[in-house]
Amino acid sequence: MRKGKKAMKVILIILAIVIILLLAIYINHKIHLHRELQLLTPIGQIVEVDGHNMSVYTEGDGEETLVFMSGGGTCSPILDFKSLYSLLSDDYKIVVVEKFGYGFSDVVD
Repeated sequence: MRKGKKAMKVILIILAIVIILLLAIYINHKIHLHRELQLLTPIGQIVEVDGHNMSVYTEGDGEETLVFMSGGGTCSPILDFKSLYSLLSDDYKIVVVEKFGYGFSDVVD
């Protein structure tokens, strides 16, 4: 009987340790989610298109406007095209449109 009580005590201790670790991981996860949420602010403007939000970034004051739109595989056109449009923004008005499903635009069907 004594071995059974000892084994049960060890199992309870291991279970308590696992529960404490899971609780610590959960709390850590919630803290990091809150910090990340602050980083997820749109860089451009959010405009409504057919009832959905689309992210559009503008830069520059030129008389002519260059519109940048991505093809497939560009996760964040505003950031991906920055090295190009930053060179052109002195002479042109730059507009970067993040299609639905990309960047800060809504994901739609």
